[in-house]
Amino acid sequence: EVYGIGDKTLMQLNKLNIYTLEDLITYYPNKYQILKKTNMNNVLNDEKVIIDGIVESIPVVTNINSKLKKIMFRLNTFNNIYNIVLFNQVHLCYELKYGTQVIVIGKYNKYNNLITASEIRKGLLPNEPVIEPIYSTKNVINKKSFIKIINNVLNDDFIIDDYIPKDLVLKYNFIEKDVSIRQIHNPTNNILYKKALQRLKYEEFYVYLKKIKELRDNNSKYKKLDIKNIDDIKLDNFIGKLPFKLTEDQLKTIDKIKKDITSNRIMNRLVQGDVGSGKTIVAFIAVYINYLAGYQSAMMVPTEILAIQHYNNALELFKGTNMNIDIITSSTKNKKDKYKSLKLGEIDFIIGTQSLIQ
Repeated sequence: EVYGIGDKTLMQLNKLNIYTLEDLITYYPNKYQILKKTNMNNVLNDEKVIIDGIVESIPVVTNINSKLKKIMFRLNTFNNIYNIVLFNQVHLCYELKYGTQVIVIGKYNKYNNLITASEIRKGLLPNEPVIEPIYSTKNVINKKSFIKIINNVLNDDFIIDDYIPKDLVLKYNFIEKDVSIRQIHNPTNNILYKKALQRLKYEEFYVYLKKIKELRDNNSKYKKLDIKNIDDIKLDNFIGKLPFKLTEDQLKTIDKIKKDITSNRIMNRLVQGDVGSGKTIVAFIAVYINYLAGYQSAMMVPTEILAIQHYNNALELFKGTNMNIDIITSSTKNKKDKYKSLKLGEIDFIIGTQSLIQ
């Protein structure tokens, strides 16, 4: 439960799936803005700029239509004078008095010496650049209010579980969890921000792998399957007839997959690699191992074009294996017949989009 805020704000936070203090402080910024004075001599047309100065003229309001009002004033930056325009923020007219110090963030029209402001703040820019967090609040809660709530928590002492074991923290020289949390929300500088990001990403991946291990341990403990035997000669012949030689990493991965499939455990494995590293052929060989073990396989891909591509590749690759291969996508007309064939075990390998599970 998040304390120190009203019921209305609490309901708004709940819409962002924030229910606890930990939910709040782990609701990280989705991007950052560096608050630094722009060198106007190097600015291109329609580029974002950040400048400061004093209000040189009283703002003038123009009614463009019943729903759109334009506010214009001049800003003296001590080096130049710029025309500033903003829309539908009439309340600022009472604050933008002559001589008021302001920061203007917006896009610069070089030819008209005009800045269309997206944000105006009181005061002048600091001497050193400031990294400001930007949160995805989905128009549920005012962004300034949200930042204030988070900073109120961060400025106080808080306790949060650290999921990385101490020996790993020391081994990789990670900064403390609470320091990482504070730095990710309000970076002091780029170096500390990167250290915080590295630490929090590592923790997220560590927790993910730990959960996967627990799932695998539970599967091994409670869900014993029949040990499956495959014809190793057929598998070796299949791999040997490939038009290219597999890498050591591919062979090691295939061997691990083979041990999983032929064991009495449920396989739960992630194959990760760069684009073009050969993950697809590893997946196809895993399908063939599964086929030799007497089981069906399904491959789901995000688009119909990719499904057709894999289907055609599979037909060519498994030619001569007696494997029955089929495809299901959103444009497949005889889906019911194919679902029936799958249920009867007549299809050994099905490839498709999300239509496979619909």
